[in-house]
Amino acid sequence: MTSDLTGYIRWTDVQFKWKDLAPRTDTNANPLAALLSITALVHPDHPLRLPGDDGIRLYQCSIKNENKLRLCFSTAQLQYLQYYLQAVGLTKRPLSLPSSKFILKEADVEDVEPVTFNDAALLKKAYKTIEKVGKHLLGMPADTKAKFKLFDQGRNYWASKLGTWLCLDFEEWERDHSVLLECGYSMRHFEDGVETLEEGHIIVSDYVNYRNGTWVVDRKDNYKFGDSQRLNKSKTRTKVHNLILESLARGPLFLLFHNFYGDMKTLESLSAPLSDLWKDEYPDEVTKELRRIFVFDTAILFSALEGSPTGQTRKLEVVCDLLNIETQLLHNAGNDAHYTLQAAREMLSAETAHLQQQHRWPKFGKHRTEVKFPAWRVDEDGGDDSDSSPEVDTTQTVMEGKKH
Repeated sequence: MTSDLTGYIRWTDVQFKWKDLAPRTDTNANPLAALLSITALVHPDHPLRLPGDDGIRLYQCSIKNENKLRLCFSTAQLQYLQYYLQAVGLTKRPLSLPSSKFILKEADVEDVEPVTFNDAALLKKAYKTIEKVGKHLLGMPADTKAKFKLFDQGRNYWASKLGTWLCLDFEEWERDHSVLLECGYSMRHFEDGVETLEEGHIIVSDYVNYRNGTWVVDRKDNYKFGDSQRLNKSKTRTKVHNLILESLARGPLFLLFHNFYGDMKTLESLSAPLSDLWKDEYPDEVTKELRRIFVFDTAILFSALEGSPTGQTRKLEVVCDLLNIETQLLHNAGNDAHYTLQAAREMLSAETAHLQQQHRWPKFGKHRTEVKFPAWRVDEDGGDDSDSSPEVDTTQTVMEGKKH
């Protein structure tokens, strides 16, 4: 592999834009996505592993005018993957490289530091850190004060009984996150002051035989709140579009997720009608005539509720347990949507965050701005909400052509 560097491309642009451009193989696999999976990248036989390096070399770039560090690939690395996939017969012609608008040139960066990863957990931690940057793109706050303000705005919106609260949840195939297996939705809105609840679960029939179970719990057939529908991907896309558009027709739409970043990516892949997203600071009040979309995340709302100064978020199972919401059969998209909306209602229909701390957890939160839970109450390792999926793991297949 050549080591000549002509520029850098952000990890997020490679993982969430470039890899989806690769053509599928006869078995519907995405060879580029497989090579870019976290497990594959740290594999000793990965084609980007340089002789003498103890891991995959990436680059930590300080980008001018952003005042942030970004994890990046070099353009040389992407060019080599382009060559490698064709050389081993996994693509018939060289892949197109990302558009030049995604390339960071020397003039765009202040400092570049090579960083090496030989452990999937460490690389995944770095990847998750970068994901948090995306929260700022939709007005998601990072500091505690801003999160409290968002929490109070959510309470005001909920109390107004205007618009629609729509929770969407998606389950993808653990070996290729571009393969959509399920869609769940839970929606609450008012008609003449009367609350209406509508929810459902869709199994995508194109991939009905694709199952999770290695890294992600498989609960596709365990929807608790009605009968599952089987729709092909095209009709699933239409259903998602209609849920959003019909909600906007009633007034403001409060789009709800738990750890929203992955679900927003799925919505983008479905070409969801999101042009009305409100990306600036949220207003304190909304009106029925306002046809805009406001994104809320129960993980961030709960982070505000417990007063976490580090910005850490908790899994849906843990959040519901701490709110005394009994859950069953998580990792079914319909069930997850139901419990996420229930958690939002539990938090936003009550008092301010500080008062809720004192009433919900007087033993752990009295006279504090931060609730200190004992470790056994917030165990993040167990339970059926666990997900240790390394995005894609078809390492052996894509590395068979590498010469030793």
